[in-house]
Amino acid sequence: MVTARKNNPLISRQVVPFVDRVTLDCQKNLKRLISTAKNLIPLGEFEFNSWEDNTWKIVSGPLISGLMESSSYRTLYFTASKKLNRQPLNQDSADLLKALFLLEYERKKRSLALFKQYLSTWSYILFELEKRQLPFSSLTPEIIEAAVNRIGNSYRGKGIDDRIIYINIFAKICNANKLCKVHFIGNFKYVLNLEPSELEKSINDPILLETTHEKVLSQDVFIVLGELYRNVPKDHPGRVYVLILTLLACTGRRVSEILRLPNQQVQVDENGDLYLEYYPRKQAAVNAPKPKERLQLLSQFKEIVRDTVAELQTLCESARDIAAAMHKAQGPDLRFLSGINGRKKLYKADLEMLGINSDILSKKKYYAHKNGLIEYAQDGQAFITLKSLKVFCGKNVTNRMLEPIVNNTLDQHLFMKDMLLVRQHRQEPWIANIFYGVDITSFITKRDRLNIEQLVGEFCQTELKQHITSHKFRHTLNTLLDEGGLTDLVQAEYFKRQGGNPKQNKPYQHTSPQKKALIINERILKGETGGRIPDFAANLPKTKQAAYLESQVTAVQDVGTGFCVHPFSQSPCPKQLQCLANCQKYLWLKGDTDEERIHEVKRQYAIEVINRRTRENYAQNEDPELSLDWVANSDQVLATLSKQMKDMGIEEFDLDEFYEKYGED
Repeated sequence: MVTARKNNPLISRQVVPFVDRVTLDCQKNLKRLISTAKNLIPLGEFEFNSWEDNTWKIVSGPLISGLMESSSYRTLYFTASKKLNRQPLNQDSADLLKALFLLEYERKKRSLALFKQYLSTWSYILFELEKRQLPFSSLTPEIIEAAVNRIGNSYRGKGIDDRIIYINIFAKICNANKLCKVHFIGNFKYVLNLEPSELEKSINDPILLETTHEKVLSQDVFIVLGELYRNVPKDHPGRVYVLILTLLACTGRRVSEILRLPNQQVQVDENGDLYLEYYPRKQAAVNAPKPKERLQLLSQFKEIVRDTVAELQTLCESARDIAAAMHKAQGPDLRFLSGINGRKKLYKADLEMLGINSDILSKKKYYAHKNGLIEYAQDGQAFITLKSLKVFCGKNVTNRMLEPIVNNTLDQHLFMKDMLLVRQHRQEPWIANIFYGVDITSFITKRDRLNIEQLVGEFCQTELKQHITSHKFRHTLNTLLDEGGLTDLVQAEYFKRQGGNPKQNKPYQHTSPQKKALIINERILKGETGGRIPDFAANLPKTKQAAYLESQVTAVQDVGTGFCVHPFSQSPCPKQLQCLANCQKYLWLKGDTDEERIHEVKRQYAIEVINRRTRENYAQNEDPELSLDWVANSDQVLATLSKQMKDMGIEEFDLDEFYEKYGED
């Protein structure tokens, strides 16, 4: 429950309405905030008529340069959220949204998508405030909670979680700038009211054996993708999209990372493993270039990825050649015009021989007529000169086609000619372009004439029933690897989480707690785990082991050195997170070969040995009674780790040397 306290407003016994001192101060702070923001508007990045205009066009700068779409501008709306039908806000509320956007943009250059989520989320609060016809200084926790509940009814899953974070950011901004009479304490939360049927599911419910999260793709989707990969001809225009989806499914990379792969073949490292080179990128970090990284290919997918990359090299070769000519000429590829006399008048038949639509001569709505490029002979026939034709061919060449695609300060710049995925313009074969995220979205969502539904109907026997997105492949692969036992540390490294933080894996792990418990219970019954629960279960009659495990193992968390099966959703940890101090809920896998886990177990053991030596010295010299308790605790930790290292097959090592090298990690 969120609480709030008032900042001692003046109390008046007058009957007539008045503005108290605290409210007046809040209004001054709000005006000062907006005034400060007006001075931060970057030159040339936004187009709007005046500050009061509540629709801004973004025409340049990092917000649009980091996009994966080909549009030359994007729009910001300082209105209510799209899910609130873009209802206009009063001018004070709209001005506050603009000010917060500019201040956050000045503080840190984030992605356009994230800023739009900020504005959309914050508009819910302003919408609730206006609904009650209150000034902003009268904002209360109850109003914010109403906005939180409305968000909960509008979004699902991670969409709610992210927006609750943005709600709390808004509350902290209000506190820091003293914009409201109320100081917000604590964090706002959204509590999902589950149906009783959801709460009463047994751990043995067969449905729990299947992962059915909305962001996890079903097996049928991969069957369809396999049929498309086998059946769509190599010269079919949709083949390249099938290959892109194949890479998304087999690598778990973001669509922006796949579309910006440098031109290459799959390579072999010093250990004989296959890998690709790529540039990790995320839309939230548009101004944060990173060096090239190696993507180690999963053993099950390495052959298909190698074949897919080789085929893409061949498919995009001609478009890449056009891109190289464009880079050299800093304009369209006009090599097909090289044999034409500069004074020749080009008529309809001449254009058709060159592969150019002759309608440009006759239809006055076309670019050529509108820009005075068409001339007429004495007999009335329309023609175009070579000089004008070159201007016409360059009309759709944008700066983005000629600028570096990967602008990396730590590596050489890569242009369109250096990319793996390049395409030729459909109507203008003298122009090449890269693929954008919107192209993949249009193919998947059937907005384009060439779409996945068309290909499935023509080449597949299996029906595509589930809605797919490019990012669901990343969620699916992460979930499968998590269910297969890949540790959080390795997941964070493989998927390049920010800072290698394992906590960032959680939004991509969609296995239910019940299914995780079933998996670990199965391993306990097979004798593949160590710990107090497996030891106790091994001494029970076979007929009672399953029931005992069902009562003891209801959740599974990876704690680095092993696993904790305490249900934190029901109660806090009774051992204060001292997992290694002979905790009943602590487990490990016998014969675990995970290098990260082995390293962490050895590190914790070395640290505890050094700590015990220190505590023994204190027991003799400083505080014997307290230090003896710590020595006893160290003995429990060392006993647990010793047994675990034996089960994992970890050989003896030099403790002092290991501690010196890794103890402070």
